[in-house]
Amino acid sequence: MISFFPRPLFVLLALAACRGEDPTSPSPPPFVEVACTPDQPAPYPSGLPYVGIHANAANDDVVPCETADNYRQAWHALKGRGVVQPATMSPDGETLYVTTTTAETDGCTVSALAVADGAEEWCLALPTDVAASAVEVDDNGDLFLSAGGQLLSFDASGAERWSTPLWPADATPADEDLSAYTGYGVHFTADGYVATVTAAGLVAVADRSDGTLVATLDLPTAFGLVPPAPTLLSGFDLISLMPPDVVDDIESIFGDNSSEALGSFFGSGTNFSDNTIAISPRGDFYIIGGGPDEDHGAMVKVEVSTGPTLSPGWMTVTRPGSAATPSVTPDGRWVAASDGTATRDLMDPESGDATVFAVDVDACDANTDGDPDRLICAVAWEHALQRGPMPGAPALLPDGRVWFYELGFSLDSDPTARDLVRVGPDGAEVEAVLPDELEWNSVLTITDNHMIGTASVIVPSDELMAGITLPSETLDELVVVSREDASVVFRAPITDDSAATVSLGPDGSLYVGLLGLTTVMAVDERPTLGLVRFRPIE
Repeated sequence: MISFFPRPLFVLLALAACRGEDPTSPSPPPFVEVACTPDQPAPYPSGLPYVGIHANAANDDVVPCETADNYRQAWHALKGRGVVQPATMSPDGETLYVTTTTAETDGCTVSALAVADGAEEWCLALPTDVAASAVEVDDNGDLFLSAGGQLLSFDASGAERWSTPLWPADATPADEDLSAYTGYGVHFTADGYVATVTAAGLVAVADRSDGTLVATLDLPTAFGLVPPAPTLLSGFDLISLMPPDVVDDIESIFGDNSSEALGSFFGSGTNFSDNTIAISPRGDFYIIGGGPDEDHGAMVKVEVSTGPTLSPGWMTVTRPGSAATPSVTPDGRWVAASDGTATRDLMDPESGDATVFAVDVDACDANTDGDPDRLICAVAWEHALQRGPMPGAPALLPDGRVWFYELGFSLDSDPTARDLVRVGPDGAEVEAVLPDELEWNSVLTITDNHMIGTASVIVPSDELMAGITLPSETLDELVVVSREDASVVFRAPITDDSAATVSLGPDGSLYVGLLGLTTVMAVDERPTLGLVRFRPIE
């Protein structure tokens, strides 16, 4: 059973003392700039700290600069629209690009916002599955994303440059079938192409100038893999079980696609893959998805050679579930991921055995890993999650160690249960418990000195849904913790919970996308959603 637990009353008093500002001050502390301008490989714009889903093409969630200890909210934009993926930025640092959900027919799903005040400069009404894709920006200022079964590119004014279908040449899919061909975000390759992997398992590489597909590889065919087995929730209308106010909230965000959208977060689909492609600094690709049979998954290595030419490499057999994107170290030596994000484990964590694991790429390439089959890569180490599967991606440090959060969908608020964990080949090195019964609920962003994300305490209601106690309300916060020991450095209230990583600007600002997966299910609270900017203060 999934349970939600109350927050101690004293937290409301403690929170004000931990925000980094004096609540009795007659004027707010002034904003300052904290430079965060790391080098980025072309074709990404250098000097921007956050350039795509999971921070970069390797998906490691690491931003190599120091971040501030104190912040103040600057603005809150796009209220009413859910933000699934992190915000990205124009090369000059003056414009933010955000993909969102919408309940409106032909409503805006991609927005360009002024960094200065959050004002919307223009927006695009793309298919709603674009919310799974962040906008990637190249050093020319052109935009790239995936939506509606296509790779798409726009210029900085929002004018379309090109669109490339990802469905088979002999298919003419109806609109409702396009989701099988949609990529979960894009990344740029080391030689300047744009790449994605679709829900059906097609890896596609396109020329950035005109969208021409220069290479493709069908993973199920190339590796002999199959999608996961249908689950009890596949095709089931979750919305029908919920109280009317909750249904109204969910439909206000996802519209007619509400049941399917909500179900995807609970692992109810049968996509071959539902995560973002990882591109190694060495040039190869890593994807987690379907496995050798319906009861297993696999993380695969796709070898990329000059041309480019794509060919199957080795695979690591995993537990079923592909909602955790692979991460690669800056030298390409280590790849980490999390498995077990199948519906049975998300809904009943005690039934599964989800892990975070790492593979040694050099050992697997040389076939000196723990499996004699050169086509199978054995894990170098793995660590069991204690509180259920972890949707998202583990944050991978350059030396191959991993920071991850414990949550799943169990929302176990045992005050002694660990929330943040640093783990390596010898097991857990740091196991931290957040104060005041906070539960971490977003993918981690790692900087040189901090880990940044969102956390919540869930106040229970008397309403049940299929054995799940729905929340009455959620008390949500932006949280900054020490990278050394995970002690809390800064915390501030936000209106809703998040899911994606917090992104950073070159002036040290934090951009928090609000999705509200628990807020929308709260009986006595209405979601606000949108994107919030926090600026550093003295």
